Amino acid sequence: MKQFLTTLACLVVLHGVLHAEPPQITDENVAFAYEVNSEIPSPTESLVKIISRDYRNAADEFTARELFEKIKPIVAKRLDAAKSVQTWIVLIGDSLAPYDFSKASFPTKISDTMFVPFDNGYAVMFTNAPEFQLLPVPVESAKAMAHKLQNNRTIELRVEGKPVGSKEKELNYSDRKVVLLEITGITIKLEDGTLVGSKVK
Repeated sequence: MKQFLTTLACLVVLHGVLHAEPPQITDENVAFAYEVNSEIPSPTESLVKIISRDYRNAADEFTARELFEKIKPIVAKRLDAAKSVQTWIVLIGDSLAPYDFSKASFPTKISDTMFVPFDNGYAVMFTNAPEFQLLPVPVESAKAMAHKLQNNRTIELRVEGKPVGSKEKELNYSDRKVVLLEITGITIKLEDGTLVGSKVK
């Protein structure tokens, strides 16, 4: 019995690992998602500045040095965590585009030039945007949401993608460090949680 319970516990843990939710790219971790795929790493000091206000506002160089030595292991830990990520999630708030009857789809507004901005001059772009410019939804299913869409077209666009690189790029006349994701799936929900549809690669 004890061996059975141990095996069951291991299976539960394994199931949790296999079905763990991919991490979301946020202002707090985007720099690390960028660094682990960059050909030209940023100095550790730059990353310490991003994650520590105390370091940025240190009263003198001696205090700054002490803080740097304490925070440096945290930077290394976060870089290691980012290296292990195979899929990232990006959440985008938007309004649902009008239904395209000729293609039985909702346009997603995802494009080659689209970028998602983050703090400290970072951004995310998608390398295979054309594959996900349309979200197929049967006209009957789309029509069933008409009443809700009359009142509110706000959506959450959830993009899942695997990191394939990083590069510096000028976007809207501003230099940004861009994380490049290859989209593996998208999901669109209305603000109240109603599923509009999803698509996987």
